Amino acid sequence: MLSRMKRDANRYAYSAAGDRQAAELGKYRQQWEKLEGREQVPKVQEKAQKIERDNTPGMSRQNVLR
Repeated sequence: MLSRMKRDANRYAYSAAGDRQAAELGKYRQQWEKLEGREQVPKVQEKAQKIERDNTPGMSRQNVLR
C-alpha cells in the first residue's frame, strides 16, 4: 500500500500538474521561510521562477528530459 502511495505521489510530482502546483505554491515560500526563521536559498528561488515562467501546457519534466 505504501509503495503504491509513493508511486502515485511521484507520478503527480513529476507531471505537468505537479509543476503547476509547485509554481502556484512557490509564492508562499518566502512567507513560510520568514515564519520558520530561514533565509531563502537563491538557487531554489530561481528554479521556482523558471518553472513558473516555463509553465506552459505540455511542458512537464518528463517531456523536457526526453
